[in-house]
Amino acid sequence: MKTVLVTAVGSFAGETVIRHLKELGLRVLGCDVYPAEWVVSSRDADVFFQAPYAAGREDYLAFMQELCETEEVDGLIPLTDTEVDALTGSEFDGKSRTRLLISGRRTIELCRDKIKSGEYLNSLGIGRPIPGINLGQADASALEY
Repeated sequence: MKTVLVTAVGSFAGETVIRHLKELGLRVLGCDVYPAEWVVSSRDADVFFQAPYAAGREDYLAFMQELCETEEVDGLIPLTDTEVDALTGSEFDGKSRTRLLISGRRTIELCRDKIKSGEYLNSLGIGRPIPGINLGQADASALEY
């Protein structure tokens, strides 16, 4: 792997992810929905691109596909849930030369469901998940605050 594209570099993890990838000797491309002048960590990437919002999935995927082909991107690391959702199940999910560097769909779904993830961790005896209930099935008069 030589070139990695990191999305949402203006997010909380952007600077750290870029720094660690560069320490590995990789060429790091960064993108964000905001212009470079608004994103401090844009200057940490070797090259920065302004991307469309991932909520507009078709435009976002077209942009990412073109960018990855043009820049010969080997790995793609999305840093926000919206981008993970847009990329999961796309051509990047096993059908592209660019490898999507995220957990599998089942793991992502489990992590996003706090009740199921707590039940799963409890079943393995890992940690002490915060107890939760499904509010749609709860008796509101019995809840304590």
